[in-house]
Amino acid sequence: MSKSSRHIATATIRPNVRLNNLQAKKKLTFTTDESSTGPVHEQVWTVTVTITSLDPVLKVKLPSPLSAYSYTGTGRKIGDALNNASYFALEALDQLWDNPPQRS
Repeated sequence: MSKSSRHIATATIRPNVRLNNLQAKKKLTFTTDESSTGPVHEQVWTVTVTITSLDPVLKVKLPSPLSAYSYTGTGRKIGDALNNASYFALEALDQLWDNPPQRS
């Protein structure tokens, strides 16, 4: 498998589905927080995805605080905001898996 074919943020599956698939495979756990601002006809949604744990088999330990692993996306629809936040989280996970932090 080539390096580019295993990158999860560039897959053709929607980012939020990809993140859910990783959670279902027990590779990570995450939480989401959703809010909206503005009048109903011009709402802007904000979704924050926070990675709370990674599979120890991946040999990547998340340093504290976990807020460092929160990714925010916005959009006119809640689904767009969730996809944007999920995309940013997947991009960060790609970097973690390619360049894991040094264990102390």
